[in-house]
Amino acid sequence: MYRAPHQIQQTLDNLRTELYGERAYFKNAIKQAKSKRNPEREAPEITPLSILGESVKSMMRDFRGLEAPFLVEGEEGGDLDIEKSGRVSLRGRYGSMGFRRRVVWLHTKDDFVAMANQVTRIQARRIAYETSNTLS
Repeated sequence: MYRAPHQIQQTLDNLRTELYGERAYFKNAIKQAKSKRNPEREAPEITPLSILGESVKSMMRDFRGLEAPFLVEGEEGGDLDIEKSGRVSLRGRYGSMGFRRRVVWLHTKDDFVAMANQVTRIQARRIAYETSNTLS
């Protein structure tokens, strides 16, 4: 419990950064795939990208729900501010890590670890997809 404040901040910031990075990649990749496709036929490469992109969107919604108890009271998370202001920082505004937040962390830590594992799997699938399309 002593290391919880640092662990919470690092885990949330790292997961937030990974999710935003993946979301940005899929937005860009889908946009590029749509611009390259022939309007007369459906491009097969959009389907895997769309599926993975939707998975990332769903994970971001889940992350926001898990992150909410750790934010400063009245904050909705840094993502809305980041998108509107264009700031580079992806750090959330987390409140002081009192006893209540530390207990919440102990109960939700496994959910954050599972989400980080899901992001890693999506990154591996994305890399495999990029590699297979580059080689063909």
